[in-house]
Amino acid sequence: MCIRDRSTWVWQPLLFYNWGFDKLGMFTRVTGVLRSILMMGALVPFQINIMSVYTSSLKLFIDGKYCHPNYQMEDIICYIRWLTITQRDIRIKPIYCPTISGPTSGDTFIKEISEWARQVRRWSIGSAEVFHYFLVKAKRIPFFRAFVWGTCYVFYYAGLRCIQEILSVTTAIAITCWGSGNISIYIFLIPLAIQYIGVLGSFILNKIAVATFLKEIEVDERIPLYRDVIHIILTPLVNLVHALTVLYGFTELIIRGRKVCKHGAAAKDNLEILENLSLIHISEPTRLLSISYAVFCLKKK
Repeated sequence: MCIRDRSTWVWQPLLFYNWGFDKLGMFTRVTGVLRSILMMGALVPFQINIMSVYTSSLKLFIDGKYCHPNYQMEDIICYIRWLTITQRDIRIKPIYCPTISGPTSGDTFIKEISEWARQVRRWSIGSAEVFHYFLVKAKRIPFFRAFVWGTCYVFYYAGLRCIQEILSVTTAIAITCWGSGNISIYIFLIPLAIQYIGVLGSFILNKIAVATFLKEIEVDERIPLYRDVIHIILTPLVNLVHALTVLYGFTELIIRGRKVCKHGAAAKDNLEILENLSLIHISEPTRLLSISYAVFCLKKK
């Protein structure tokens, strides 16, 4: 790596969630596929946040004084701390190595849905907690960097991952049920069409990654075409339930306050062990306590 000042960079592997997707349900798979693509297409390019597995120079860790382990989304909190304490623009640089993050799991369909919802709720409450932390610390970050980061963060977590998902589906339902004979009203179906195009592209890219990039760690998925079609068609439903769960988390946070900001990790103990792996990483590197919620398999022997 030919970067002179490594203390101004954080390196982020691109995460995939293809850990037994052929044995998991629609909600878990759709969320995992979209989460991987959004990380590659939004979180890293727009410098919004690091996620779960990341690395940086020891100097940056020391200067940033690590981070409090009780925050739910400790990785993003840590990134904000680094921006605050160092008074520098910390850039996120992708690492192109096959990295697997374990999705939520359950031994029954109902259990899997329950754990999926628990994880989505935790993400929503954690993202709100992060934004509150940012507002408190924003005055210590260079103004332009704070403005750009805050705008991108709100657009991604509130706009793209919540409001857009609800509007695209509910608008389509409303037009179908109560639409008039005016053809111009169908222009409001454009958001749903865009969502389907994005979903189709996400599934195609994930298939390509499994056949090429993830082949190095022997990810082998045998998912029939009809399941792909069903999952793609029902993705807006998954996104709608995802958005409603996010709204529930936000509402719960508004009513109950800090009490709901707990590290309630979803279950991942039903995942099968992947063979031929030489490195397993548990938890985030900035945690000082033994709190972990995911296992990451990185490299083939």
